[in-house]
Amino acid sequence: MGVAAGSFAPADFPVAPGGARSAHLGDGDYLSFARRLGAGEFLAIEPGTLHSLHNPGPSWAHALTWVAPGRQHVRFFEQLGEPLDDPMNPPQPEGPPDVEELTRVARECGMEFKV
Repeated sequence: MGVAAGSFAPADFPVAPGGARSAHLGDGDYLSFARRLGAGEFLAIEPGTLHSLHNPGPSWAHALTWVAPGRQHVRFFEQLGEPLDDPMNPPQPEGPPDVEELTRVARECGMEFKV
């Protein structure tokens, strides 16, 4: 089984210097914690744990993730995302994100964004 079967969804999330990814959580009870990871370190995040990415460093950081089951994340990114030709050089946004649409689709996919 793989992504097509929904067993897991691998993804590489590049984060610009000083950049961040929104706090969000999946199904389950609400938990929260903070942990700074160095290069090559691993962290397992339990379902229902509030989590986000922040890169305080001077160069790009990458979070290589495996989400299981991955079906909901694949559906989320297919509905809202567009493939990038160069993830290390993404285009500038044309305006602010549609937070209402983002949170609606996230809820439909079993995720919740804290905005």
